Amino acid sequence: MGGRAGLAAPLPALRGHQEGPARRPQQGLPVLLSCRTSLYAAGEPLVVRAQEAGELRPDATIGDVIRMVSGVAGVAFEDDEQRDRVVAMTIDGLRPR
Repeated sequence: MGGRAGLAAPLPALRGHQEGPARRPQQGLPVLLSCRTSLYAAGEPLVVRAQEAGELRPDATIGDVIRMVSGVAGVAFEDDEQRDRVVAMTIDGLRPR
């Protein structure tokens, strides 16, 4: 993995993303299912490579990573420093122990 900056770079762009009860009824829409399928297909090999390289904890799955990123992206932060700190803590949690 390219380090913390490589993983965290796209997160500020996701600030407006909302995931919650109001959005869940749309989960079955074909376009969302297609996006989910594409995201998992693209992300799974990255997870496997990161695990093989010893950069990602062995029990992490692509589903775990997607949910974690979605959770962090959907939070309103007090400022950029808080966002950066939370992203850093989140990424540190993905590292193998």
